[in-house]
Amino acid sequence: VRTSSGSLVFIEYNPSTPSSAYLTEMRKGTSTAEMARLNTASASHWEVDYLHVKLFDTGGKEPVLCVEDASWNITITPGSYRLVTGFLNRRVDVTIFPLPAAATNPV
Repeated sequence: VRTSSGSLVFIEYNPSTPSSAYLTEMRKGTSTAEMARLNTASASHWEVDYLHVKLFDTGGKEPVLCVEDASWNITITPGSYRLVTGFLNRRVDVTIFPLPAAATNPV
């Protein structure tokens, strides 16, 4: 995700460990990186510029990772599917909701 100041934020979220996520912010014009770890037990919120990242427990279901800026709301939830062989595999489901400012900030 690119922030309003031009920084890049990389988010690592694994459906096998849905109660935690890792973030790395690469600041524009520097080689500086800031890293953060979110988890549902303690640090569940992170902000930079107008980008808000939140990992929250849904009370019984799998945790949800929500990434929102002024234009977009992106929700990431762990999912699964069963192969014909009967094995269960994991995936992430991504839902993108445009906010009113999305028309001026296309993906």
